[in-house]
Amino acid sequence: KGGQCAAVKERAELIGEKVDFKLEKALMLLERTSETATLNVHMNVQEPAPQGQLLAVQAPPLAEEAPPLMTPAEVSRLAGAVGSEAFADDKLLLTLGTKLEHNDSTGFEIQPSARLAWTPNDKHTLWVAASRAVRTPSLSDEGGRAAFVGLPRTFFMFLGNEDVDSVDLLSFEAGYRLRPTDNLSLDAVVFHNDYDNLLTYEIGLPFFEPSPFHLVVPLHTRNNMSGKTYGLELGIDWKPRPWWRVRMNYTFLEMALEVNAKTLDLSSERAEETSPEQQVFLSSSFDLPQNTEFDVVFRYVDQLPADNVDDYLTMDLRIAWHPTDDFEF
Repeated sequence: KGGQCAAVKERAELIGEKVDFKLEKALMLLERTSETATLNVHMNVQEPAPQGQLLAVQAPPLAEEAPPLMTPAEVSRLAGAVGSEAFADDKLLLTLGTKLEHNDSTGFEIQPSARLAWTPNDKHTLWVAASRAVRTPSLSDEGGRAAFVGLPRTFFMFLGNEDVDSVDLLSFEAGYRLRPTDNLSLDAVVFHNDYDNLLTYEIGLPFFEPSPFHLVVPLHTRNNMSGKTYGLELGIDWKPRPWWRVRMNYTFLEMALEVNAKTLDLSSERAEETSPEQQVFLSSSFDLPQNTEFDVVFRYVDQLPADNVDDYLTMDLRIAWHPTDDFEF
């Protein structure tokens, strides 16, 4: 009702947080098809800080000189999604869907997806999928102001950019699952992702500010980078005994980022060296008597050259007791 909506908005303005509404509808139009639709309304209401203030993150001795945060007063987003599943026969399933969104930053965004799965029998499943996704600009990308101290009496200041675009992703995947027995499943997935309009941070013309006197080096958000990632994932899920479960996952990731000729930001490309190329996960879980569980987990992570981190191996042990269904110790 009108009075209730007004009360909700008034409360949101007081607490400076967000209001979300969601409506979902599922329909069975035909015997072999089903449709779903969702609607989301999101409004983030914030009281603007005094003009000219910004957030400063810095080290002593200039902490007391930090200038605070300036953000837009209101951001709203309206999003809806529709989906459909169609069974060509008992072995072939086609799933189509799209997300439609309108926001104050980039206007309308369309994010379609399609997935086709073929299951000739209960032991084999083969599937392919394609989708588009976006990352819309955040408040700090567009208009937030944040500063940190890099040198004495020098601030590097993020000023944002009202014209920054959404980051665009096109994703392609293919997978296969084999279930040779009821207690063993094997999975293999290959993927390829294309990214466009990735964010870079461009250095602007430095300037001086008084009170206290200091140099400001501005950093503006731009969409001057693109990239690709591709790789594969392998998985095993095995239950040799009803009380014993073994899982293993292997991931290989290759990342290639490329800045365009307009950019002066040469550091963003190094992000491709901040994700491990290979990872291995192995766990063994036991359901013991007296409602007790015992887990052993091994994890291998490849090197991270950009962060000067060598590859490493970890082992975690977990023991848990459930005196009741609602309590774990």
